[in-house]
Amino acid sequence: MEISHVVNDRINEMCCKKCGKEMTNNIYGDTVPMNDYYLRINESLSQLARRKRLRQKAA
Repeated sequence: MEISHVVNDRINEMCCKKCGKEMTNNIYGDTVPMNDYYLRINESLSQLARRKRLRQKAA
């Protein structure tokens, strides 16, 4: 597994080098297959983390 996208400090999106299957971490830290549900959650978490970093830089 290779990390393809870092969502925040706890959640990563991963892709298998051999088969190309996408996986992610859920809220419990387990690795689960990527589907629409986790894709929407990861997008929202990524936006929140981005806003938090911007606020911390401004302060």
